[in-house]
Amino acid sequence: MKTKKLNDLMEKFYTEDEMKEATIKAKLRAKIMLSISDNVRQKMEEKNIGFNDLVKIIGTSPAQINRVLNGNTNLTIDSLVKICTALDLEPEITFKNVV
Repeated sequence: MKTKKLNDLMEKFYTEDEMKEATIKAKLRAKIMLSISDNVRQKMEEKNIGFNDLVKIIGTSPAQINRVLNGNTNLTIDSLVKICTALDLEPEITFKNVV
């Protein structure tokens, strides 16, 4: 049995433009999540707040905090607000043109 690469399968079902758009979206999502993750980790260190402390303060599951810290979740605005409140953070969101 032949194993197909994801790109080969995508090319079968999507146009080149659709694939480019999906790639751009995936890269932007990864950049945003990495930024959130890095900022949360940095603030946790600064405030000497451990993983379990953050879980208790926010009132969520350890799995959810783990996903946030690993940049592997689709955060809601409400979840982001809880994290910011727990760490005394105010997010700064800037939109700029893609180069």
